[in-house]
Amino acid sequence: MKNFSENNSLEGYKVNAMRFIIKQDLEHPLRECLDAVLQSRRERAVTMKFGFVGGERNIMLKDFLYIENRSHQLRFVGKVEELFLNKKLNTVEEQLRPYHFARTHQSYLVNLEYVDKLASYKVYLFDGSILPAAKGRYVELRKNYLLYKELM
Repeated sequence: MKNFSENNSLEGYKVNAMRFIIKQDLEHPLRECLDAVLQSRRERAVTMKFGFVGGERNIMLKDFLYIENRSHQLRFVGKVEELFLNKKLNTVEEQLRPYHFARTHQSYLVNLEYVDKLASYKVYLFDGSILPAAKGRYVELRKNYLLYKELM
């Protein structure tokens, strides 16, 4: 039997592998793996109701890349729309933390699903957006990002 090397596990991250299953004793690990995949998909499909400017709406959290605190309003930046909310960023941060949104700066929350990389106190998103990352928040942001990548 070929030894499973560290290289194999590193290659798994490139294809978003969730688990590695050894051929012997497949039943329990396979069931656990499928449960993990289904749980991950349920978490990404979370909807939440907010009283946006213009009316109350249910939104799918996975549709929003980041939230910016701008002129005493929160700007939810989505893949296809922007919505505005009259609420404090700290309050929304508490609500969204369990759903993989992380604070990058006093004015930004980012959906970790859309982070391409962190470098030089900046957050690079897959859509080309670049958000600032405060020096005082960078270590925790990096830790949260790596934990998120490990989960996915």
